[in-house]
Amino acid sequence: MIAEFLTEELAKVLVTILYGVICAIVYDMLRIIRRVLPHGIVAVSVEDILYWMLMSVCTFVMLIKINDGGIRFYFLIGALLGATLYSFTISKCVVAAGTVIFRKIPVHILKKLSESIKIKNTKIKRSRNGKKRKEI
Repeated sequence: MIAEFLTEELAKVLVTILYGVICAIVYDMLRIIRRVLPHGIVAVSVEDILYWMLMSVCTFVMLIKINDGGIRFYFLIGALLGATLYSFTISKCVVAAGTVIFRKIPVHILKKLSESIKIKNTKIKRSRNGKKRKEI
């Protein structure tokens, strides 16, 4: 009986650590977006407020699912530990790699899109007087 209780509590701690890592990953995605598409202080502030509102709702849902709504100290410590471990280990690499990847993808997509638009716009049409002309 005690072993089951300890196993259950350990599982809850591991879930909260994972939750902290996920919260940090979501914020890193926001950081990547900010690097790829720079925007002003107002937009950054609004994004931060929306992020913390989302994380508050997610934390509340996690508290209800894991602890039946009770706030336990290990939940907060686990989430902070997970976010801190992620931030000090691989966060910089993830943000750098994500920034490089997302900067290249839009350029590639935009080039393909512009090429397809040019091909469609250069179709030869007949003018009103019957002569052939290129459409721009």
